Amino acid sequence: MSIPNLWYGARQKKTSTAAVWQVILGGGAEWLAETIVNFNLTPQNAKQAIDSANESLESLAFATIVKNRVNRGGILADGASFMKNG
Repeated sequence: MSIPNLWYGARQKKTSTAAVWQVILGGGAEWLAETIVNFNLTPQNAKQAIDSANESLESLAFATIVKNRVNRGGILADGASFMKNG
């Protein structure tokens, strides 16, 4: 899947956020939900998921969700640190 121009026209600043919506609205909501539910959250698995974000639109969407949950304050920007606890 590719992100259609409508995302950019809607002033969607973050490609990663657009990827989440594209997967959900493009018929991948069930896949994304199952992937989230079945994900074994460890620091190593989170890093691996985030590092694989460039493999596909789906991997970018999932990495965005993971990054939002593990980074301090849910910050999606590159360089944001993982939470230590919580």
